[in-house]
Amino acid sequence: MKWVIFLHGWIAMTYDRTRPKYKYVAMTSRGRELLRSLVQAVNEDERFPYNLSGLQPEELAHFLH
Repeated sequence: MKWVIFLHGWIAMTYDRTRPKYKYVAMTSRGRELLRSLVQAVNEDERFPYNLSGLQPEELAHFLH
């Protein structure tokens, strides 16, 4: 029997009471829909993959945070 210990809009984490050391993480249907929409948006973007070679490491770090 699995017990839900964490449920967020995009992922659910469960565990089996007989093996609580191991956790099972899965995407929710809402998470799968979000991932599909992101993949579709990237596929439709003619500029992807973006050329980031002109960025300095600091600029890239700032962009990612």
